[in-house]
Amino acid sequence: MPNPPCIKCPSGVRSCTSERLQMQRGYMISKANMTQRYHCPNAIACPGGDLPEELVPMCSPGYSGLGCTDCIETHGSADNTVLSCVPCATSVSKWAVQAFYSIVKDAVIFALAISSVMTAGSEAMHSTVLLNQLMSFATVAGTALSAVMQTSTFSKLSESLQNLLVGSGIMVDVAQGGQSGGLSTSCLAEFVGLPKTLWMAHILRSATPAVLIAFLSIYKDPWLALVVGTNCFLPEFCAGFGKYLVCFRVEKERRGGELMCSFLPDIPVATALITGMIILCFLVGVCGWMLAASSKTTPKPPHVVYLTNAYKEEFAAWEVERLVRKMLLTLVGAVLPITLAPALQLACLSVILVLSLVAYLHLLPYKEKAFNLIEAALLSDALIVTALSNSLLANDSNWAKTEATNQLLLFVTALLATAGAGGMLLLLIRAHLREHAAGAKSPEASD
Repeated sequence: MPNPPCIKCPSGVRSCTSERLQMQRGYMISKANMTQRYHCPNAIACPGGDLPEELVPMCSPGYSGLGCTDCIETHGSADNTVLSCVPCATSVSKWAVQAFYSIVKDAVIFALAISSVMTAGSEAMHSTVLLNQLMSFATVAGTALSAVMQTSTFSKLSESLQNLLVGSGIMVDVAQGGQSGGLSTSCLAEFVGLPKTLWMAHILRSATPAVLIAFLSIYKDPWLALVVGTNCFLPEFCAGFGKYLVCFRVEKERRGGELMCSFLPDIPVATALITGMIILCFLVGVCGWMLAASSKTTPKPPHVVYLTNAYKEEFAAWEVERLVRKMLLTLVGAVLPITLAPALQLACLSVILVLSLVAYLHLLPYKEKAFNLIEAALLSDALIVTALSNSLLANDSNWAKTEATNQLLLFVTALLATAGAGGMLLLLIRAHLREHAAGAKSPEASD
């Protein structure tokens, strides 16, 4: 019987012989057409599979489809990025733990924010300012940690070091009030009998914040609920709409590769509708805070003190800048996942951070010099972390890379990210304790 005809090896192969073909990390081929390679938007999903033995599968466990962009039935899209698949919990106890973690995380951030607002007197409390600064910095720190965990350098670390970095990422997630990469709300939706879709996950993730905001609005003050709720949850809620706009190619455009927007809802004018919702989120946040900050009520309500009293009179509404910055940072991270467009994402983050840093250094909006210094230090730390993350991602794909250099970049990035968040958390706790002690000694507390 004659030997089968030879076929051309596809590009992107690690090795190609008459007996075995092995792809590079980040690429895959299908058995139906072994001459055509496909790019994986998430390089971790494509470990460098081989044919015909498939000792190493084309897609990592949990992934499937061309470009390994789909999650198999036992996995779901991670909450922090639509291009990563995580295992669904297999028992009621595991589901309970995950749901409890998500609910408690939202409740703790909300409670801290309420406490800061309600304890505000004629002058803004230090804990109020520190909490806002922490949440803003953690947005960038979380992105940086997600970036370094996508590299091959991270995958080569020992399990204990990986767990240490993952643990630091969880701490930053809690400080940010953001979504964890190890959880999948779409899996939870399927577990409770709802559609396993991105939009259903978006609804479920918004359920706890909605209940908390509604409760505070009914039992306390709608304006207070608006200010605290938007500060804690609006950036992530807005970023949830950005996930629908994630588009990618598995083949090069010049070779006819189509732009695939697999996450858009299957409804008419979906793109325009999603874009409109994002714009509406910004309008609600900015207009709501501007109206609250311009309140002439005497004495000032707690939420007005919360927004304005830390700043000089001419910059009374400056807290709006922080809200817009957090929303832009989280939205960029959602629309441009770090696995898909790392350089573009980090470039956008750098531009936002530079503009904020220049504005703070030029205007010095805080009344207290210490707060201006802390904000400038955090923005500088965030810029350095972003630059190091970008360098690590670029060096990770360089054929001439030195592994020791990559590991150094990884650990310095993680150290600066977690140190900034951890240091702010300690300052926040100390401020809360001091304010609580001062409140207990005040004449009003004695009465």
